[in-house]
Amino acid sequence: MGAKTHVSQVRDELKTGGYGLLNLRTSYELKKVRFDVGLENVLNKFYASPLGGAYVGQGPTMSNSTIPWGVPIPGMGRSFNVGLTWKFLAE
Repeated sequence: MGAKTHVSQVRDELKTGGYGLLNLRTSYELKKVRFDVGLENVLNKFYASPLGGAYVGQGPTMSNSTIPWGVPIPGMGRSFNVGLTWKFLAE
């Protein structure tokens, strides 16, 4: 994903750096059953999605906050997904 450098001041959009993720997916099908497995963000890379938004509740008015206003929300970390599809249609 390329860096987001063109932002709207009206919408309080933030600039974000570019990033690349490694995702692995596979599936196996046998007659009426399909099994899917996936591993996303394999390297558990820290990144900020261009459309992910920002923390906006922080700032000088929040007494216990150490996060400044407008910090991009991090993208999702490593995740493991499985799926099972069973076909019930008569042949």
